[in-house]
Amino acid sequence: MATQVIWNGNDVDGFYTSHLVTGTGRHTQYSHLGKIKDVYAPNVQWHGPLMKELYGQAAVIHQTLALIGMIPDGAWMPQHICSNPCDEGGTKVAVRWIMEGHHLGYGELGKPTGERLFVMGMSRYHIVNGKIVDEWVVYDHLALLAQIKLGQMEE
Repeated sequence: MATQVIWNGNDVDGFYTSHLVTGTGRHTQYSHLGKIKDVYAPNVQWHGPLMKELYGQAAVIHQTLALIGMIPDGAWMPQHICSNPCDEGGTKVAVRWIMEGHHLGYGELGKPTGERLFVMGMSRYHIVNGKIVDEWVVYDHLALLAQIKLGQMEE
């Protein structure tokens, strides 16, 4: 039986984020890539690892494609999702997740090594009028680099 987690902030209009839990609970990055323009506001602000501050849907698409390029077989698996109404309007949603895959592409992690990667992270979304207006992503980028280096040292 398939699992599907849907955030429904106002109990009237359901809202599907780009990070739905479907099937067995494993989410590969490819399956919801086309939804970014549907779920993110045109003026979205994205805050992420390495103090990245991005603005707009195109920047979110670029960041997502960069991650897919480095870990193309990566599976994103949410572990806990919660939400609360926000005094600023809208709803804040928090997602604790893990991601695992192999370093198979070029990018911020260097040239491809084939090493297995595992990382735990948190994503926080501010959703207003059914669109993500802010996203904060936190994960241990240094742990990914360490996993690559340790894997190379084993060989």
